[in-house]
This record gives sequence, structure tokens and C-alpha cells, in this order.
Amino acid sequence: QESQLLPRRSFPSQLAMWCCVAAPKGDDVILPAAAPKVGAVMAASTTDEEAWAEAEAEDTYQEYWDPQEAELEPEEPVEEPVEEEPFEEEPFEEEPNEVEPKPEEPKPEEPIPEEPAAEEPQEEKLREAPPGRYSFEVSIERTHDRWGLVLDEMREGLTVSGLAGGSIEAHNSCAESSRQLRVHDWILAINGKSKPAEAAAEIKNTGAATFKVFRPIFLTAKVQKAGRPLGMRLNYDKDCSAALEVMEVAEIGAINAHNIAASTEQQITIGDCVVGVNGLFDVPSKMLEILKACEEIEVTWVKPPP
Repeated sequence: QESQLLPRRSFPSQLAMWCCVAAPKGDDVILPAAAPKVGAVMAASTTDEEAWAEAEAEDTYQEYWDPQEAELEPEEPVEEPVEEEPFEEEPFEEEPNEVEPKPEEPKPEEPIPEEPAAEEPQEEKLREAPPGRYSFEVSIERTHDRWGLVLDEMREGLTVSGLAGGSIEAHNSCAESSRQLRVHDWILAINGKSKPAEAAAEIKNTGAATFKVFRPIFLTAKVQKAGRPLGMRLNYDKDCSAALEVMEVAEIGAINAHNIAASTEQQITIGDCVVGVNGLFDVPSKMLEILKACEEIEVTWVKPPP
């Protein structure tokens, strides 16, 4: 007789194949020693139905497959492995590092030689002159009944001590500041007359005058008496003076102590004119009182033309 293989479909706890062998009755079936002692031996006369009944009685079997009744399950097609083309790595080419070119440093431009500027007329230079010590000339016509100019004769020359309307103020109202006549200006000459007495007489008898003027700078210093005398002799004209003229500086006194510590430009010397004391200007009598009474004084003065 032919033997039939009855495989078990599946077991949840184990995977195994059970074989039932049909042999002649009375013949023993010897299982291999390595095989587990499981299974069932059926006689040759045993039918398939009986074999299934006996198999179902066994607790070990859960489900059986009848090869005569069941249709064979189609085998899943085995996919043949697709041969992959070998991957060829492209050689990596490093990009060259691009070095940015350094910007060229600008070459220093060659200096263009400047053409010598044409000399300006003296009149233009005087108009642009800053406030300070300088000289200039100005011609003024007498358009009013008077000049309106107050002059004070000093040992060093004539100074403008006041303006009182008239032709001088009319000139100042339309002239540039550098060509105006101001208080404390020094008059060097009028119509060519340089001596103070002659120049003062010239202005009284002319209808037009050319003034040569020196504009000083104002100097200021603080002086401490510290119990010492002032040590300075001053002079002024009560009728026309606007400043105190320094006539003498003593070797002992507050002014001399100031001169020792000060620079040459800041020293108060003979011929200078004191124009202000402690903020009071152009009133010589009051300024002199302050110089005598105060221990600490602030003096403002101008120097005569060189």
C-alpha cells in the first residue's frame, strides 16, 4: 500500500510535521531515534475516515488537512533577485578656492601745484581782517554840521574817546565793521598830520578827512593787592577822557608783582590805557575809585600802537 503524508497546517505553540504511515497489519513501524515519539500507526485495513476519527481523538491534533479534498494552495511566486547595477562613484573634484583679489590701494594723487593767488587790494584785506590789532585808512566826508568825534590826546598819540553823532556815525552806519571808527581806536594821522596837536587842528578845519587808524586789542588780568599798594600812577582828562593813562609803575606794589609773573604781552606798562575796572568801562573817575577801594581787581587795558 501507498503511504500518505498528512501534514499539520499550523500550531500556535510549535511547528511540527506529523506523519501517519499505513502498513500491513501486524507490522511494526520503527521511528527514527531522533524523531519525537508522536504520531499514529494505522492498519492497512483502516480507512481514511477511521484514521481521521482516530486522529481527532488525540489531544495533540487540532487541525488536519485532507489532501484528497483540499485544493492545493498556490505557491507564492519567488521573486528572482534583480541584479543591481554596480554604483560607480563619480570622482569628487574639489572646487578650487577662489581667492578674492585684494583691492588695489589708491595711489596718492600727486599734488597739483597751486598757482600763486593774485594779491588782493589792500582795501579788501582790511575788510576781512578779524577783530584785533591792525591798521587801516578810511576817507570820510563831512556831511553834517559837525564830525561828532571826541579825541583825547595821550603821550603816545590821539585816541577816540567818544562818538557824538554827526558825520562819523553816519559813516559807521553804512561801513563795514573793520572800517568803522570806534572808541579807543588810536588816530595815527589825519590828512597826513601825525603829531597829535596838528592832527586835532586839521579835523576842525577840513570838510573831508583821511584817517589813518590803529585798532588795539583788549587785554584783561586779575590783580591781588594782598595788603600792598596798587603801585601805579594814572592820569586822565575829566572833560574828554574815556580811559586812565598809565604814567608810572612802581617797583613795589600789586601791579609790579603781576608784571613779574605775567608774559610780556600781559604786563601793564607805561603808555597803556586802562579802559575798564571790575566790569565798569569808559568812566575814568569811577574806575579810579574802584582801584583804590578794592583788594581784588580785574583790569582791562589797551596798548598803544608799536
